[in-house]
Amino acid sequence: MLLLGAAAIAPAAAGEPDRAGTALGEVASIDGRPVLPAPRGTVTELLFVARWCGPCAEELERSRHRAATLRRRGFRLVPVGVAARQDAAEFAAWAREHGAGGPLVYDGQGRLERDLGVDQLPYHVVVDATGRVLYRGPSAPAPERLARWLAGSDDR
Repeated sequence: MLLLGAAAIAPAAAGEPDRAGTALGEVASIDGRPVLPAPRGTVTELLFVARWCGPCAEELERSRHRAATLRRRGFRLVPVGVAARQDAAEFAAWAREHGAGGPLVYDGQGRLERDLGVDQLPYHVVVDATGRVLYRGPSAPAPERLARWLAGSDDR
């Protein structure tokens, strides 16, 4: 079950690195192109969202702006649609309406949700080029952490 709002996760766990050393494996976009693994030096933020989630549209907008400022440094944002109450086409149409221009992932079987412990929306997961989890939480990571990851530092 997905919950909305940051209150659904204990403060001590929010935004803390999780499953250190774990890689997600292959992740493909809706159109079948590989999202993970990614080119070397790339940091990818998977943003779990849904069209029926009010806060998700606002978070997608904020995240898009942050990604635009960091794109040249190897950062990319990939919205991930959850399967609850939407299909892939509905999610893709909603994401495009809200300005998502890059790859989109639809988690139709809930594999990513389960593997990453996503229990609320919106939810951020940052991974390196191999899919290794650097961060997960209900809010975006601090800009200074993103800067370190993009510079090649690993401060998990």
